[in-house]
Amino acid sequence: MSASTKNENIPFFAITTRGLEEISAQEINALAGVVVQRTEYRRVRFSCIQEAIPSLMRLRTVDDVFFHLADWNGIYHTRVGVGRIEQLSQALRIHPLLKYYNALNRNIPDEPTFSVTVNFVGRRKYSTEEIKQAVASGVNAHSRWKYSPRFDESDLNLRLFLEHEYAVMGLRLSKVPLHRRSYKQTHLPGSLKPTIAAALNLLGEVKAGQRVLDPFCGAGTILIEAAAHGAEVVGGDISPLAIAASLSNFKEADFVTHLHHWDAQSLPLKKACVDVILTNPPWGGQIQADDIDQLYRRSCAEMRRVLKPGGKIVLLTESVFSEQPYMSDWKVVNQFGISVFGRTPIISVFEREN
Repeated sequence: MSASTKNENIPFFAITTRGLEEISAQEINALAGVVVQRTEYRRVRFSCIQEAIPSLMRLRTVDDVFFHLADWNGIYHTRVGVGRIEQLSQALRIHPLLKYYNALNRNIPDEPTFSVTVNFVGRRKYSTEEIKQAVASGVNAHSRWKYSPRFDESDLNLRLFLEHEYAVMGLRLSKVPLHRRSYKQTHLPGSLKPTIAAALNLLGEVKAGQRVLDPFCGAGTILIEAAAHGAEVVGGDISPLAIAASLSNFKEADFVTHLHHWDAQSLPLKKACVDVILTNPPWGGQIQADDIDQLYRRSCAEMRRVLKPGGKIVLLTESVFSEQPYMSDWKVVNQFGISVFGRTPIISVFEREN
C-alpha cells in the first residue's frame, strides 16, 4: 500500500454521553494521527490516518466509534422517509473500508453478515424495524451480503442516527461497543458507566504512579479506570455488597487494589496522603442515605483532609449540591452537567492550592 494511501484522512465519528462531548474530543485529539473536526450533540467528528486506527480501540470516554459513511437530509416523518432511506443506502460505499479491519485482527469476509441499529428523535409514521429493512434492502441492491437482525451475530454493524429530518450513517469499528468493558461483570444500583468513570479520571489528570482514592467505591468502576492509567488505587464503601462487587470486578480486570469496609465520613487515612480523589457519592435516590446533607459535609471534609497540596477532587453529584458549601472555599476549576440515569447531575473539579 502506498504512503499516500496510509496517510489518507479517513472520516470517523464517536458517540458519547451528553455533556462529555468536549472531554471525549480532548481524549480523541490527543491521539497521534487523529484530528477532531467538531463536536455535536453526543457526537465527536474526527479524521484518522490508517496507521492510527488501532489506537481508537483504546479510547475510554466514548461509547462507540464508527466510520462515517454519510450525512442525509430530507428523511421525512411520513412514509416517504422509508423509501428515501432505502434509496440513499444503495449509495453507501462500505466495501472499501473492510481492509482497515485487518489492523484490528478482524478478518471480514468479502460477503459479510451485517446488522443495522437505529436511534431516532422525533415521531415517525414508520417503525424501527422498517428502517432497518430499508437500509438492508439498499445495501443488498448492490451486494450479496446477508442481513442479520442481531449485531452480536454479525460481522459488521451499520448504525443510523435519525434526528428529525437529518441522519448520520456509520459503520462500527469494533465488534462490540467500546463502553462494554469486559471487567464490568458485577453491577450495583448507581454504578457508573465505565466511560463516565474514565471521564472523571481524565478531568482529574490521573497519571501512572499517583495514588487515587474513591471513598464511595461502589462496584469499583472509577478505580479500575484509574488503575488502567497505572495509578495506585485505594477505595472503600460502607456496603459489604459494594466491596464484594468491587473485588469481583477488579479480579476480572486483573488489577491490584486496596479496598476497605469504611464510612467515608471518617476515613482511616493519614492527612495529605492521596494525589487525586474521584468519586460518585450517593445522589438522586440511586443509593439511600439517612442524612445526605450530613454525609456530604463530613465526607467532603475528609476528602479535603487526605488530599495532598496541588491535588484534585472530582465529584459527580446532583446539581443542588453545587449550591452548598461542602467544599468550603476551595477553587472550582471546572463544572458542567451531563445526562445519566435519566437525570442531569454535575461534574465538579476542585483543586487544592499548594
